[in-house]
Amino acid sequence: MLNLFIQIIACFIILLGLIAFPLPIPVGALLITIGLSLLIISSPRLRCTIRGYRKKFPRFNRAITKTEFYLPDKIKQAIQQTDPS
Repeated sequence: MLNLFIQIIACFIILLGLIAFPLPIPVGALLITIGLSLLIISSPRLRCTIRGYRKKFPRFNRAITKTEFYLPDKIKQAIQQTDPS
């Protein structure tokens, strides 16, 4: 039940990030990364999927890597678990 709640919140954060993405301030990318990290924490299957996307799409991987610096350690560790290298 808790994982479902986390996944719903994460999807909402990603949606907010997609809305804010075109803004000149890079808040959208940060929100998307936070939402993805919450999904990674709650779903091992999605962790594997995101690792594949990061390997297949270098631009997506660079965007995720750039935002890691601004994240708290717990969320940064979740993102680093999907690093394709």
